Amino acid sequence: MHRGIVILLLGVVALASIAAGCGGEEKPLTKAEFKKQAETTCRQAEKKRADAVEAAFEREAKAGAEPTEAVQETLIIHDALPPVLTMIEELEDLRPPESDQKQVQAIINAYQQATAEVQLNPKRALTETRQMFSKAHKLGREYGFDYCAKA
Repeated sequence: MHRGIVILLLGVVALASIAAGCGGEEKPLTKAEFKKQAETTCRQAEKKRADAVEAAFEREAKAGAEPTEAVQETLIIHDALPPVLTMIEELEDLRPPESDQKQVQAIINAYQQATAEVQLNPKRALTETRQMFSKAHKLGREYGFDYCAKA
C-alpha cells in the first residue's frame, strides 16, 4: 500500500511539472520591472549575508577568542559567500529586456568571476573584497543599478 501512495505522489508531481511547463516561455520584463526585481534580490542577499556574518562572529565570540585569520577565511566561504551565490542564481532567473541581455549577462559574469576569486583566495577577500567585486559593481552602475552596484 505504501508503495502505491509513493507512485501516485510521483505521478502527481510529474503531472504538475508538465503542466507548469505548458505555458510557454515567459516574456522578458521591462527594464523598470527587471531593475526593481534585481534590486530586491540584491537587497535581500546583502541582508542575508550581513546576518550570516554577524551570526558567525557571534558564534566565534561565544567561544571566547578573536577569530583567527583561518577562521575568518572559513566564515567568508561558508557564511558570507552563499547568499551572494544565491543572488547570482536569482539574477540569472530573471528575464531582462532583450536589448539588455548582453549587458546584464556581463554583470552576472563579473559577479561569478568575483565569487570564484573569493573561493580560490578567501585570504585576499579579507582585505580586498571591494576590489574583487569592483568590475561587477562598475557594470551594475553603468546599467543603472543602485543596490546591486554598491561598492
